[in-house]
Amino acid sequence: MFGLIKIETKRGEIIAYSPPPAIGGLIKSINVIDNLFFLQNHQLDVQIAIDYIDRALGKYEDNFQFLIIRTFNPFYYIGIPYMST
Repeated sequence: MFGLIKIETKRGEIIAYSPPPAIGGLIKSINVIDNLFFLQNHQLDVQIAIDYIDRALGKYEDNFQFLIIRTFNPFYYIGIPYMST
């Protein structure tokens, strides 16, 4: 079994991958979204990527009203933020 440690960055989710102690090897940092098509090379389950995508969709749906207001608000583009009351 290998160990996984989750690290959050501005660019995305990074997993610190460590191989089994009996086999040995280097500890690697793997960005799940960047390596979406190479997860099998790192022996990672696809469910990890699906979890991150679901989490991103949840954050988008949570902020949907603010994002719509920001999209159609001309004051946002000249630097005046939207003030909710």
